[in-house]
Amino acid sequence: MIVVLVIVGVVTRAQTNQSYTQVIMNLLNGQQYFGVPHVYQGVNNSVLPPNQWLKYYITNQWPMYYGPNNASQYWGSIGINQPVLELIPAQVWSSGAMFWQEEYYNGSLVRITIIGTYSEGPPLVGDGFVIYLFLTPTRWGINPAYNYTINCTSLISWGATQFILPQSNSTYAMVIWNPCWQISCFRPGTTGQWDVWIINNTNGNNPSFSAAWEGIGTGAFQPNPAIT
Repeated sequence: MIVVLVIVGVVTRAQTNQSYTQVIMNLLNGQQYFGVPHVYQGVNNSVLPPNQWLKYYITNQWPMYYGPNNASQYWGSIGINQPVLELIPAQVWSSGAMFWQEEYYNGSLVRITIIGTYSEGPPLVGDGFVIYLFLTPTRWGINPAYNYTINCTSLISWGATQFILPQSNSTYAMVIWNPCWQISCFRPGTTGQWDVWIINNTNGNNPSFSAAWEGIGTGAFQPNPAIT
């Protein structure tokens, strides 16, 4: 819903006979490490009235990276130069994504770690982070020519949360950390804050769902950091 990614450490770990760890991006403790090429895409639906939620607007205003030289624009203080990747600003019906290319997948266990923050918005935390798996784009790629121009459509879920559904030549999975479960989205049988959707969107504008699991897994349902 309203999520700002402030400090990111994204690590993929494929456990085979020999473990392999790759740091995709690390801004912890003032670092500016980008381990792989990547592109951004933002979608803005906040300018539309509720009866036009099926429409969406591509935007290049987010995600936005703030390095040490301009991080004060985000923090509001010239004394803070901690780098930031802001996925979306503090507004509803918006989403932002960062895509990168993995070379291969051999069927082994993959562990992805994200360190981020929800810093401003309504008291009930909405959908948090989405991990895309098995994307095979045919009309966009991971190079500067496609930055903020990825062929995609947008989905409104629960009437207020927006997801980016990129074009892919094959079916792909979306693993969604959704702390909304058991806070405001009650449903019998839910056990955790994770959703898994299987998406088909070969043309970029005709998404369909072949399977979906919602409210599964385990974990904390609503982070509540202390404010000092």
